[in-house]
Amino acid sequence: MKFNVKKTWWAPEDVTLVKKAIRFAAGALGLKNLDLTIYLGKPNKKYFGFSGYDDANGYEIWIYPSDDKTQVALSIFHEMTHVKQQWCGELDLEYFVPRWKGRKCKAKYKNQPWEIEAHKMEVILYEDWKRMVNVAQW
Repeated sequence: MKFNVKKTWWAPEDVTLVKKAIRFAAGALGLKNLDLTIYLGKPNKKYFGFSGYDDANGYEIWIYPSDDKTQVALSIFHEMTHVKQQWCGELDLEYFVPRWKGRKCKAKYKNQPWEIEAHKMEVILYEDWKRMVNVAQW
């Protein structure tokens, strides 16, 4: 996996932990040949993170800081799940109406199958991650 971290003002130790979490998620989700750009933004009251893909920039995720480092980790694992969904062809957001596994889906946010999976996987990945690292570092 190759990735590039673009940061603004994140502390070096936080950037290091983000990189470790990204590598962990990529391995757990089977994204070993992925090229990814990660943007570490300034605080955002609306989002913890989001992800996307386009032909010009490839796969990208944006993560926003929080005083709650668990939330940062959960956001990374959530967004990496969306990257996996797009990488594997399960989620296609290129159409006006998103497609999940080839079928149009007009469900509201909480009922979108890709969000249900991402919310589930963020917890599973975080629990696995906690067993591997010293969570006190977060």
